[in-house]
Amino acid sequence: MIRGVCVPLHDADTVCVTYGRSCQPDVCHKTQCPYCGQKVYFVRHNNGAVWFDELGKPWDKHPCFLDKPEPTNPAIAGTFNVRRIRRVLRFYKMVDGGLDSTHLCFEVHFGLAGRKPIVWYVIPESSPDFSSEKISKWGGRYCYVSDSLGELEFFNGEKFVLFRKDEI
Repeated sequence: MIRGVCVPLHDADTVCVTYGRSCQPDVCHKTQCPYCGQKVYFVRHNNGAVWFDELGKPWDKHPCFLDKPEPTNPAIAGTFNVRRIRRVLRFYKMVDGGLDSTHLCFEVHFGLAGRKPIVWYVIPESSPDFSSEKISKWGGRYCYVSDSLGELEFFNGEKFVLFRKDEI
C-alpha cells in the first residue's frame, strides 16, 4: 500500500493480482499479442484491459491495440469481459450409458492458473465456423466472454455459443 492505494510492484516475470471496482482481479503479466504474436504485457485494471510493449512511462499501447477492437454489437458491449482461455478439454457425451463418438464436446476453462476456472462448454453444432483443430489451439488466447449471453467472441470477430454442462 502506498498512501492508502494498493500499488502492485513486482518483477516483470511474475503476476500481480489486486481487485478493482468490478471485483474481478486486476492483473499484469507477460504474454503474446493475439494478433502479431509479439511478447507484450497484458494489464487489467479498474474494469478495463490494455496491452503494452513495455511497462512504465510513457505507457504506449502495443500498436495492434491502438484501435481497440470491441464486440461487434455495441449495444451489448458492456456485458462482455476480456478473459484468457486456460485450457480446452475434448470429450464425447455419454448417451444411453456409453460414449457416443457422434457427440463431440469441448470443455473450455477460463481464468488464471492457481485459481478455480470458469468453465463453459462448446459443441460443434453451435457454429458454422467450428473446427476441432481450431478449438484445440484456443489455450492461452484472450477473448471476450459474456456470461449473461453465453457467447465467446475473439478479437477477429469469430463468435461461438457457450453452454452450461446441463445444456449439452
